[in-house]
Amino acid sequence: MSVSLSPSTARELFERYGGQVMARCRRLLRDPVAAQDACQEVFVQLLTSGHTFRGDAEWMTWLYRVATNVCLTKLRNEGRRGGQWFSQLKAHLPDAAPSMEEQILTRRFLEHMFSECDDIDQQLSVYLFVDGLSQGEAAELLGLSRSTINKRVQALREAYRWMEAS
Repeated sequence: MSVSLSPSTARELFERYGGQVMARCRRLLRDPVAAQDACQEVFVQLLTSGHTFRGDAEWMTWLYRVATNVCLTKLRNEGRRGGQWFSQLKAHLPDAAPSMEEQILTRRFLEHMFSECDDIDQQLSVYLFVDGLSQGEAAELLGLSRSTINKRVQALREAYRWMEAS
């Protein structure tokens, strides 16, 4: 069952959640202009694809997921064009200055994540490692079981350990 989305409903959702969506985009992109573009794109998707919302969760959950996807796509595309996606994501790492070895390992992991991982693992990584959500919260946002999330986290950890060893 999908929910019908009228222009007035879209306007109400923008007025209610626009600030939160913008904050989400700013947090992930670390660039106010790119964040504004991403936020607008989220609400364009609401107008064009909002009818796919099934009503199983809150609108903010749907918008949060769309915002994450839009921002990850922007970062991936920028990375393909040789942009500064690594330094933007690096801004999410702890303030303590990591050693050169840790920086290299982190860069390799992020490059692996963007080149080898599917969209779900990329979203999962952002939810867990950037947003600090629990596996249960990530499972709810992604519409997956805790067991599936746990398996994916284990696979991500294995990939990280493999890179650390090589």
